[in-house]
Amino acid sequence: MAGEERAVREASEKASATISAAWRRARRASGVAGEERVVREASEKASATISAAWRRRPWAGYAVLLAALAAIGVVYAGFSPKAEHAAASNSAQAAQDLANGRELFNQNCASCHGRNAEGTRDANGRPIAPSLIGVGAAAVDFQVSTGR
Repeated sequence: MAGEERAVREASEKASATISAAWRRARRASGVAGEERVVREASEKASATISAAWRRRPWAGYAVLLAALAAIGVVYAGFSPKAEHAAASNSAQAAQDLANGRELFNQNCASCHGRNAEGTRDANGRPIAPSLIGVGAAAVDFQVSTGR
């Protein structure tokens, strides 16, 4: 930002000097029309110089913003608590949970979703129940808890 402000200030000073020089030339000129032309040309040149100073590095502001967001993300990741994964305490408990889940699915879900959770279709090929293959734990929890 400081570099851009300095460039704008320098461009403004240069434009002021150009306008002053134009006024001096206009005073020396003999006709009123000549004065207007010189002033108009100097004003256009000064305006172009100032706008060029603002356009030098339009991406710099975006780069600074992106760097700040990346730094905030790194700091947040360093201080955030680590996620804990749910797991059965031992393999015997995991096997029992898997057997209970299979039994629940076969009793309550397999009639619509199929024995292998591949989904079912009617005689015309329209889906009756969607496939459950590849759905995550959150989707299963939502469907089971809401009855959908």
